Amino acid sequence: GYKHLLYNPVGVSVGFKPGEDNAGVRVLMSGSEVFKVAVRTLDRIVGETLEAAGMRESQVDWLIPHQANLRIIEANPAAQALLAGARTKSAKLIGVALPSLFAPEAAEPLAAAVAAAPGAHVSLVPTQLRRLLDAGADLSRTGTILLGGAAAAPGLLGLPRDYLVAQLGAWRSGQRRAHAPDCMAQVAQRLSADDIGAVASWLAAQPLPADAKAVAAPTT
Repeated sequence: GYKHLLYNPVGVSVGFKPGEDNAGVRVLMSGSEVFKVAVRTLDRIVGETLEAAGMRESQVDWLIPHQANLRIIEANPAAQALLAGARTKSAKLIGVALPSLFAPEAAEPLAAAVAAAPGAHVSLVPTQLRRLLDAGADLSRTGTILLGGAAAAPGLLGLPRDYLVAQLGAWRSGQRRAHAPDCMAQVAQRLSADDIGAVASWLAAQPLPADAKAVAAPTT
């Protein structure tokens, strides 16, 4: 696997380090190896997607690699073939060096870039979108916003809406807590009551995977 290339050495399963900055939470990455994996994987996925769809490169209007950087696209043979044969050439590329994905100050340079390029097509993860909204960015100027992120955790699927509302409400009010950094509390406290209801309704409506199994009860 690729875990050794990009990982956080602490977490819920292994514990945090209260005596260190940010409780020991940090990202460790082997940059050059991650870059190579990204190039190879994008190349493979583009080929597999075209084959599964029965399409040729010349039939593709848009190639939008989510959260990819320009170097990955330029180093990728399949991406270059698609761009060479693409019929639509109007996409604008925005590249901004962000201090940190989760840092509030990261929104300001991105918001400025969006404002300077009306009609741009922007790829974001939910945290970046939230930061942009907090910074007052005028997202009506964008042409397209591609919003991506991880799929719903399996542990949240198959649960009743009322149960999810109660649990999210408990995190929001402080009745439920976790060791620092308490990520669930930070997320839930940003949600309004309507937000919690909408999230719970969406999660409760998602189908369970065919191979879903109940988590075994912990042993003592």
